[in-house]
Amino acid sequence: MRAAVLAQENNVPEILPYAYYCIARMSPRRILQQRTHDISWKDKTVCLVGRERLRIAEMTLSYSFLLVFQRSSMCESYLCADARGPHAEWHIVDAAKSPNPLRKYTTWSRLNVCHVCVAHCQILHQRGREEVWERLPEMFELGTWEQLKKQQGMSDGSPKLKTKPSRYSLPSS
Repeated sequence: MRAAVLAQENNVPEILPYAYYCIARMSPRRILQQRTHDISWKDKTVCLVGRERLRIAEMTLSYSFLLVFQRSSMCESYLCADARGPHAEWHIVDAAKSPNPLRKYTTWSRLNVCHVCVAHCQILHQRGREEVWERLPEMFELGTWEQLKKQQGMSDGSPKLKTKPSRYSLPSS
C-alpha cells in the first residue's frame, strides 16, 4: 500500500492501477486493517470493489477459454468437443483466494485437447490478458491509461511533483 500512497503524494497516477491491482489481491482482512502509510478508506473501498471486478474479468476475459471452452475452427478431433479438462482447470483458477486475471496460464497439457485447440486457447488467453490490462484503470475508477498519462504530465516526459513533497521524497538540491 505504501507504493500507492507514494504515487498519490508525488503525482504519479500511472502507477496506481497496478498498485491497486496488487492491493486488491491482498486478503480482505488485510485491506480492512488500518496501518500507518495505508491508503485512504475510500481507496480501500475502491480496491475491494475492484477485487470483484478482477474476478469478473478473470471469468469473462483472461480465463474465459476455460470456463466456456470452444474448439478451434480448425480442430478435427471429436474428442476436443467433449473435453472436461478446460472446465476442471477453471475450478482450480476459481478456487484461488484472490483473482489474478493478469497471471499467465501455463499448464496447457492439463486441458487434454489437441494442439490446434491449445493454440486457439493461447490466443484467446493472451487477448484476454491484454484487454484486462487495458481496462485496469477503469476497474479501479481511475479513468483510462491516456487520462492517467495526461494527469501525470507525461507530455514533457517527466512527472510533475506536487508542491508538498512526501516524507519519502528526496530533498531538492
